[in-house]
Amino acid sequence: MIFEVARPGAPLPVFDPSTLLKIARNAQTRWSPLSPATRNRKSAALKSFFNWLRREGWLDTDLAAQITAPKVPSRLPHFLSLDEALALLQSLDQWVATAPSSVKQERERHRA
Repeated sequence: MIFEVARPGAPLPVFDPSTLLKIARNAQTRWSPLSPATRNRKSAALKSFFNWLRREGWLDTDLAAQITAPKVPSRLPHFLSLDEALALLQSLDQWVATAPSSVKQERERHRA
């Protein structure tokens, strides 16, 4: 078994980096149907685990540097169309027309 817990006082086992890297690559292949953001999150967790293994002395090799993450395409923001903006303003005008007089006074104060 790859991940055995060491007995207290026993020397730490050294993991075979090629086996761990093969397991990581196999996992990344299984993640291919997932979105790039999800694959990035999983790759980041894997990198953190490999960094921890190295920091704790379980690994001598920096495997985290060999884990690649997909580029996540940036999304353009969704803007209101002109018709949507006009409809929003019109609905606000209708709401103010039926609102109490204090709301109407506040609106007029901000327009000035």
